[in-house]
Amino acid sequence: MDYYKKNVVRIKLIPAIIRKNKCNLDELTDLLNEELKEMGHDIVSVRTVSRDLEKLHELSEDNFMITSVKEKIAGKMKSYFVINGNEKTDFLTNEETMMFPILMGLLNTEKEMKTVNWLKNALMLEFGFEHKELDPEPYFVHAQPALNFKEEMLQLTAQIIAYIKKEQAIFFNYLKDGTATVKFIAPLQVRYYDNRYYLLGTEVDENTYEVNSSLKTYSMDKILGKEVFPAIDENDDTEERYIYFEYKKLYERSKLAYLLQHSFGIMYPAFVENLEPRTFRFKFTRWAMGLLQNKKYHASQKIVEEGTDYIIVEMILWDTKEVEFFTDRFRDTCEILG
Repeated sequence: MDYYKKNVVRIKLIPAIIRKNKCNLDELTDLLNEELKEMGHDIVSVRTVSRDLEKLHELSEDNFMITSVKEKIAGKMKSYFVINGNEKTDFLTNEETMMFPILMGLLNTEKEMKTVNWLKNALMLEFGFEHKELDPEPYFVHAQPALNFKEEMLQLTAQIIAYIKKEQAIFFNYLKDGTATVKFIAPLQVRYYDNRYYLLGTEVDENTYEVNSSLKTYSMDKILGKEVFPAIDENDDTEERYIYFEYKKLYERSKLAYLLQHSFGIMYPAFVENLEPRTFRFKFTRWAMGLLQNKKYHASQKIVEEGTDYIIVEMILWDTKEVEFFTDRFRDTCEILG
């Protein structure tokens, strides 16, 4: 592993510290060690920091240089480092950079996760943020429910996506109505809707191991053990033969895109032969008006009529329980017209 990769934390932190502080080598080392300790890394010596500065010169572009200057400060001459030029990076405007604390605030419901903390540390390294700058509370709060088993669910999602990319069928133990059963599935998509993860795929016949084309949906929190395994064709006694499928063809045959296109999130009719989605017209009043004017609940959503005390919104949807769930959240401020 080269020097940069092994020491990337320090190599990123040093320029950020120099830009914010008039510091000599000893002071730079102290400030660097404060940051390293806060991030859970080992502290380093003055000699190591001196070597890092030498490597920064070697690794940087021609227009980037750290030099030492002298200045009379409070009646005394002081030497400190300055930076000329810029590190090689993808540039963002100041306004774009200041969005990062807000984005981290949106992730605050997951702030105990290692990956979220890694992202925070990466932003600190790349843009010189301090810990407190990336915590927007109490000025900005993301008031959403936190998921149970969130880390396990994300790991399970990543595992399933890996199988999807390999076009490989899986099996898992699934709990439904208090009974555990084994499911053999050709996975097609993971959807995150209304604070819940869902797996969409088609079933694999347990006798012939043929992949069907009828789309099924599974709540991923009901997958026992929060893990899936590669499906094996047990009709082949000579060797373990994994079951594969052609993703693009199965995606089209399952009509996944069409079925979910007219869904709020996850529900669709079991049979769509000769079935057309319905054009719904919803009338919203009072406080619900502002929500629909500022939030898009469905891709087809559009305001077709607007009065002083009401709006009428049109959406093209399957006539499923999801429509009822949608209107129920608005109580007496929403009605279906026609």
